[in-house]
Amino acid sequence: MLELLGMLKSSVKKLDGFVLDILNYSRNARVQVESEKIDFNELVSDIVRDLRFMNAGNSNVDITVDVSENAILHSDKSRIKMVVSNLLANALRYHDPQKADPYVNISIQPHDAGVIISIQDNGIGISKDKHEKVFDMFYRASVMSEGTGIGLYIVKETVEKLNGIITLDSEPGRGSDFRVYLPTINNKTQKK
Repeated sequence: MLELLGMLKSSVKKLDGFVLDILNYSRNARVQVESEKIDFNELVSDIVRDLRFMNAGNSNVDITVDVSENAILHSDKSRIKMVVSNLLANALRYHDPQKADPYVNISIQPHDAGVIISIQDNGIGISKDKHEKVFDMFYRASVMSEGTGIGLYIVKETVEKLNGIITLDSEPGRGSDFRVYLPTINNKTQKK
C-alpha cells in the first residue's frame, strides 16, 4: 500500500510540474512584457527559499549567490523569476550524487546595458552533442531526467521574448554553466 501511495505521489508531482510548465508557456506567449526595476537579491532569495521548501533537488547542494551591486536591470520580473527558477531547479535536480561537495553558483553581473545571469554547477553535465537539443520541446538529455522536457524550451522562449540570449557550456562529469544575457527593456525595445 505504501509503495502504491509513493507511486501515486510521484505521478501527481510530475503532472503538477507539467501543468505548471504549460501555464508558463501559455503565459509567456500571450502576456505582454512588463518592465520594472529588478531587485536580484530579493528575487534569487525568494527562488532559493521556494525551491528548498518544495524540496526540488538535494538539500545537501551548496548554493552561493553573487549579485553585483551594479547589476541594474529593468525588465519583466515574473519572466526573469521563471527563467532563474527553472535553471536553478535543474541544477539542483541534476547534481552529481558521487561528488562530495555538490554546488550551484548563481552570479548576476552587469553587461552591455543589461546583465549576465550565470547558473553554474558541478552536476552530471550534458554532452556537447546534446547542447542545442536541450532547448527543444519535449527533449530530455538524460535517462535520469524527471522533468517534462519543456522547461528549457520555455526558458529559451522567455529569454528571447526579453530580447536576451542563453548559452550553455557543459560536459559530462564536469557540470553545466547556463549564461543568460538580458538587456534592459523599455516600452520601445520589447517584443510583442
